[in-house]
Amino acid sequence: MRRPRAKGPPCAIHDLSPVSAPGSTHYLPHSRPSALAPWRLNVVVYSRDPTPPGAERMHALSFELPHPESLSLSSDAVKIARALGRCINLKELSVYCEGHHIFSPSPVAIQGWIVSKCPFRLTKFTNAYFRNSFLSGFWSAQAEIRVLSLPAFAQTFPCYDDQLPNLIAVEAADLQALPTGRPLQRIQVGFPRDFQDFSILARFSPTLTTLNLFQGYRNYTFYLRTVEIVARHLPMLLHFGIGEICTLHTQIQASDESPLPALAKLTRLETLFLYTHNIATFRDATNNILYPVNTPLDLKTFGLAIMDACPQLLQAAIGAHVYRTAIQERKGDKGSELTCTLTRSEVGEVLSLNGTGFEFPAVSKFWEP
Repeated sequence: MRRPRAKGPPCAIHDLSPVSAPGSTHYLPHSRPSALAPWRLNVVVYSRDPTPPGAERMHALSFELPHPESLSLSSDAVKIARALGRCINLKELSVYCEGHHIFSPSPVAIQGWIVSKCPFRLTKFTNAYFRNSFLSGFWSAQAEIRVLSLPAFAQTFPCYDDQLPNLIAVEAADLQALPTGRPLQRIQVGFPRDFQDFSILARFSPTLTTLNLFQGYRNYTFYLRTVEIVARHLPMLLHFGIGEICTLHTQIQASDESPLPALAKLTRLETLFLYTHNIATFRDATNNILYPVNTPLDLKTFGLAIMDACPQLLQAAIGAHVYRTAIQERKGDKGSELTCTLTRSEVGEVLSLNGTGFEFPAVSKFWEP
């Protein structure tokens, strides 16, 4: 992509409400933090103290900013920029918009100057707040970024071909936002409504080792079809996952054909996760077997079937949302996310561990291979 000759409009300074610094954890759907420990005071200290305590030692930072429309002119934005500027050794940065769900439409703030002139050189960056077109200078300066997350914007890839030369992993809200001509190794993307869009992924086949698909809308029959298309276009995958981030909020759950035959075609696959909110039963039409996913034992049984179908698979994480009765829901019990993780030992024995809660960062292999 060639650079346009015209420059973008200048950025304005806006007010910021208190933000938070949850720490160095990376956040996938349903694991992004809310405001935890206010650090407004730290921002003031960092902006006044030329050598603030702890700033130079900070390695990773994640925080939320308020909706751009709620901001007014203030010195707080400048203080935030100055505070970030003191974090000269920062390597991982995540910026979110307060109150917005991951992979949902998010406001696009024009205050890109808050991060554009910072001296740190990141290796991982999540932008779910700033308008990408106002980060051109930032992209040029941050040549060391290897992992880029753009979960809130379904648009074209924001960087020019000579920017982010070390990029190997991209998270995007839509397949259309993935870059062209880059040897990506890891992709995490919102689930496309048009299955034909999966052909876009074929261009990454020579290098792609990790693919995670997240579904943000209701679709009752997609597992088998999805895995079949992925196996056809990306047969060399090592890590693969499908996760639903949308619940039905009703007692109606669907069934879907079992993905076992298609998974068997991914002969190099080492890890897998399947997290569903809306599927209650998988059907194996070939062997006339039903795999319900309503209890811990159900999940283990289905997981063992997957491990048997894929003898090279080292780990499979299976999860399902188990809904409660109408009476239980009226009492505030919305059900729970049950999981079962199966691991193949060095001697070939399959061990299982049941749990609760979908832990996307622990199973995704996106942030850390």
